[in-house]
Amino acid sequence: MDLYVTKKKNKYTLHGDLNEKSSYASALMEGYYEAYKEILQKQYLDDAGVNSKEVIEIIKVNHDINEANSFYAEYIITFAFLFIIMAITVSATYPATDATAGEKERGTLETLLTFPIKSKDIIIGKFLSVTISSIITGILGLVLADLSLIYSNGAFEIYKDASLGLSVPTLVFACIVIISYSLLISGLCIAIASKSKTFKEAQSALTPLTFISFFPSMLAYLVHIKTNIVLAMVPFLNYTLLFMDMVNGNVDMMNIIVMLVSSILVIIVVLGIIIRQYKSENVLFQD
Repeated sequence: MDLYVTKKKNKYTLHGDLNEKSSYASALMEGYYEAYKEILQKQYLDDAGVNSKEVIEIIKVNHDINEANSFYAEYIITFAFLFIIMAITVSATYPATDATAGEKERGTLETLLTFPIKSKDIIIGKFLSVTISSIITGILGLVLADLSLIYSNGAFEIYKDASLGLSVPTLVFACIVIISYSLLISGLCIAIASKSKTFKEAQSALTPLTFISFFPSMLAYLVHIKTNIVLAMVPFLNYTLLFMDMVNGNVDMMNIIVMLVSSILVIIVVLGIIIRQYKSENVLFQD
């Protein structure tokens, strides 16, 4: 026996041990007695010549809550964007590794540096090839994510009241973020991989970059960090925060400008470091 009830006058007592079945039975009986109490109240008022409906239903509570839908939509869209960022990071890791440590391991980098080409041109070529690969991955991921969100909005009952589709301004801004992030992550991947001697060593060195690109933004979303000028300058974190602002309709052009300027400065510094590495030939002769 999971639950039993004793009655003393108008007092009902529920008895049982605390477990899953008794908790369910207790909730069921409480609901039953609440409904029974309402019936007795109506009967008592009607017997006393009082309109029970006017007394018991003296106020009405309606539900017109949009915040849950907005939160649900924001949650789905933000995590879709976070996975796009992670996909861009992964797509930049492999070509950057092969173009630096991979060439060094195969011995083709020495041959490349003997050509009458400036080291700066070689680095920019490698950088652009990795960047283009990352941008294609990001744009493709954005298109697929948007199509999936639109399909889910109409296909599943749980999403019927949530607006999951991305607006045109949000899509445009997402493309800007994807291009900016692809430039940044490609430069970082090449800079780190250039210091490695072998392909496997470069992969190990670049693995933390995948987590660094994902978890700060995820934590920022979970603890509801608000965007400001300082955070707009923080790499990795600023892209997700500004994208969340765009999804919620909170567009601050100053934060966007700060994000773009800080990203450009970081990219220039990273490219300068890589070019200096190749010019000093440390990238070739490090034991």
